[in-house]
Amino acid sequence: MFKARTPARRLLRSQLPVAWALLLLVVIPCRKSSIRWPTRSVAWALLLLVVIPAIGRADGLEFHAVGARAIGRAGAITVSADDGAALLVNPAGMARRLDLRVQLGLSLHDDDSSFQAVEPSDAVQIHNRAAPITAPQVAVQGGLGPFVVGAAYLQTGGFSRQLPRPPQATMNAMRNMDIARRFPHRYGGIELSYERRVWLAGAAVRALSWLGLGLSVAICQIHFEESRHIWAGLASRGDSPGEPNRDLSLIISGRDRFVPGANASALIAPPELPLEVAISASVFANAQLQGAVNLTKRHNGEFPQAQLDNPSSHARLAGPLVVRTGIRYLGERFLVEASGDVALYFDKPPVWRLDGVAVLDETQDTASLTAVRSLVDYRDHGSLAITTDVELVSGFLWLSAGYSHHLAASHDEQYAPVYSGLGEHVLAVGAEGHWNGMTLSIGYSRTLSAEVASTANEITLTNPFDKNDATPAGRGTYDSARDSFGIAVEVAWE
Repeated sequence: MFKARTPARRLLRSQLPVAWALLLLVVIPCRKSSIRWPTRSVAWALLLLVVIPAIGRADGLEFHAVGARAIGRAGAITVSADDGAALLVNPAGMARRLDLRVQLGLSLHDDDSSFQAVEPSDAVQIHNRAAPITAPQVAVQGGLGPFVVGAAYLQTGGFSRQLPRPPQATMNAMRNMDIARRFPHRYGGIELSYERRVWLAGAAVRALSWLGLGLSVAICQIHFEESRHIWAGLASRGDSPGEPNRDLSLIISGRDRFVPGANASALIAPPELPLEVAISASVFANAQLQGAVNLTKRHNGEFPQAQLDNPSSHARLAGPLVVRTGIRYLGERFLVEASGDVALYFDKPPVWRLDGVAVLDETQDTASLTAVRSLVDYRDHGSLAITTDVELVSGFLWLSAGYSHHLAASHDEQYAPVYSGLGEHVLAVGAEGHWNGMTLSIGYSRTLSAEVASTANEITLTNPFDKNDATPAGRGTYDSARDSFGIAVEVAWE
């Protein structure tokens, strides 16, 4: 049973600085103007609407920010988004503009993670070798009577870890290389990749002079693959856990080509206040992953050996309920926006169900491999983000700077060398230029996490002959950093 690691008290403490900032955004305009007290009451209500639920952000396998504009603002775009990303975070935001617009964008996400195993004491520190992830973005919006309609293709999630893989070699050669020291991660994960591509369509309308409403629907395609070594032996007959002559390489992949989702949102912009508030909720169905399994020897001995009979894999990947809120202050030549969202999971982390996979040893005993716990773990989690935009050249150039703090997206006792949803801090800068109906957006962010020592880690090696084998596979120190860069061009016609 997983332990709760995000009590309400901790979440509230984490959002106090932003809460004070939002408080000032409401109090200062109200005190320096002739705004009537009933309107001030509405302002206080809007503030509470934002502060109370703004304790989260959906991360983990998903990108912190989708698109160049979001990257340059550390993800704080829930209120201001009116492009293709609005269909994902706040479709009501499209109601601001009726003109026809087309956006093209591309983002790069480069992950730099490390794992230092506790045992053996002289283990080599392991680093991620995966190439950067490339995420495209295409979107179009335009007026249709009183409505603004839009469609978009986005890559909203991507994750890639490739740790050093032990070479295929003879048993003696593997022993001479001191495999335990050079590859201490092999039972806790060698490779993991995840990709979520989304097609969205939606509409927004100005229901009242101060209220915009929006709705979008989505179809997702998900691809997920992970790889690790398993160990096929029995300590009761003298086999020593970790002996490379009993290693086999397990690769499991799964895909779901049709995962439906929807998002509903509201944008509140009282004419008497220099404030805008947005709230949205999105939900996606659970992904039913189906795919292939490959099990191969990592030694030159005859046993243990894999026995495959039309192998297949099945797993269920939970789709979270995400509630987003945000507030934006509109100054004459500057903007301040704060946002947050919470991701709630109503299903357990995935377990791979395998068919047609077994292992045969030298005693002619056969052990079926029917279930393998995925190396990905998730839990309810969240963060807050804040950004400031400053108009540097009137009507032409805006600069932005943002910060966000993300709570851990997975349980620390379930961290695996190939995946760990650590708590993170994001620093971001961006620029946006406007000229003759064209907008160029550029964003860069640096994501950093503090080192986490997971000494009570519950990840163990997979052993088909002894399913109760508790040999640890994930104990160690975890660290990660990530660079994200995005560029996008929008062309608008009156």
